[in-house]
Amino acid sequence: MRSRWAQGLRVSSFRRAASAVARTVGAEPVRRGVACVLLGAAAAFLFAYWAEWIPRLPGWGGRALAHVRRGMVPLPRLLLAGAMLAVLGTLLVGRPGAVLASRSRLLQAAAAGLFGGFILYLFRDESHTLGDSSAILRDAAGSVTNGGFYTYLEELVGMWLPTRLARWRHEAAGTDARRALLQAYTWVSIGAGVLYVAAVSLAARRAARPAAFCTILLLNAALQHFAGYVENYQTATLLLAIGFLWATDRLRSGLETGMGTVLGTTALFSLAVTCHGVAVWSVGALAWLAAVAARGHPLRFARFTVAGTAVAAVILGGVYLLFTRWLTPGVSTVHLGGGDRGLLDPAWPMFLKGWNAMMAHRPLRDHAWAIARVAAPSLLVLAALLLTVPRAVGRAAASRDGIFALAFLAGFLVHQGVWVSKIGLERDWDLFGFTWLPLAYLAWRAFAEADLPRIAEPLVAVVSLLGGFTWVLAHARVTA
Repeated sequence: MRSRWAQGLRVSSFRRAASAVARTVGAEPVRRGVACVLLGAAAAFLFAYWAEWIPRLPGWGGRALAHVRRGMVPLPRLLLAGAMLAVLGTLLVGRPGAVLASRSRLLQAAAAGLFGGFILYLFRDESHTLGDSSAILRDAAGSVTNGGFYTYLEELVGMWLPTRLARWRHEAAGTDARRALLQAYTWVSIGAGVLYVAAVSLAARRAARPAAFCTILLLNAALQHFAGYVENYQTATLLLAIGFLWATDRLRSGLETGMGTVLGTTALFSLAVTCHGVAVWSVGALAWLAAVAARGHPLRFARFTVAGTAVAAVILGGVYLLFTRWLTPGVSTVHLGGGDRGLLDPAWPMFLKGWNAMMAHRPLRDHAWAIARVAAPSLLVLAALLLTVPRAVGRAAASRDGIFALAFLAGFLVHQGVWVSKIGLERDWDLFGFTWLPLAYLAWRAFAEADLPRIAEPLVAVVSLLGGFTWVLAHARVTA
């Protein structure tokens, strides 16, 4: 027999849900339209997960969302993840988080980061089929004993740090080389995830609609980087995200954007380049940041540009000398070197030949699939807002921080167009996955610009859980 408390809870929950639906139905047409579109997207995802019809969709749509099905993510695992993420949400924007924040924002960020790291550890990647994980683990003994065997000039810190940790683990505890390497990548990956969740927590305190902000920026496929992922993008992703959130906060809040903001963001993006060279495509966003800080004065823009270039040169040159002279003498290139060791074909000659040459090596639908893989929830939110409140999307895109996000997005779209993957886009999702960050930010920014009913936020959470976080769950071979 059910307890009175359980029955009361059920009745109370039903009444709250019914009240939210009634307010939505009775709302003005625009707000009602947005909520209905989001409700339709959430219902479609739930039906697709249950009926598993998404994998049978023709073309790139089925490939992009094939992980949204019970065959890859059992229902108990999905429910457990949803419950734990709901608890994380209370630490971010709920009353427990507010109590912690009243004592210290850093305390709240630390609590959210640690609990987020626990979730990432629980649902960590145990399939090791994505990216170059199989190649990294193939010669684990060589990597560990040499302290950087699988290290290249374009990925210095991102590759050297886990192999150095694995060597320490192997020598100090006698751990098997492959196990030591796997543990080291897990530490780096989840450690970066803890810092990322903490950074989102700090950024959310100045964001409108903080629940949607945290949901869209946390429940996406890019969290795979931070879920025990064996690859070399975690530190680059973390540094780019911190720099991006800091710069957009300054641009959005109306605070003066001066030399400190330009140089600080440049330093973070430059450190990201030392972790993985793909981060260099963020330079367009830095140029816009310098232009905003210059406030229309050419001489100020030149000064910011020269100072930023000097900071980048010092960081990149210093790390290069540190590694080539002391840490990994003789380190060479892999992506830029070509030859038999090159994982990627030379890209710039193809780029210079024009659009048709670029599309010849990969159809446009594959580009769309790659973006949908890492940004499906963000794209659905943007689509819903474009259909119902296009002016809100326009205001978000035309804002100073919106243009910064678009410049960031444009750089990585160019990279996606010119670079050639040798292992296929599904496995190489991370190499083309940096588009997730600006798209997630733009989706939240447009969401915040629109006057939406409260029911829209839980709908976005459902869409994000099913369309985004299931990518993480699909590669977590754990028993829920």
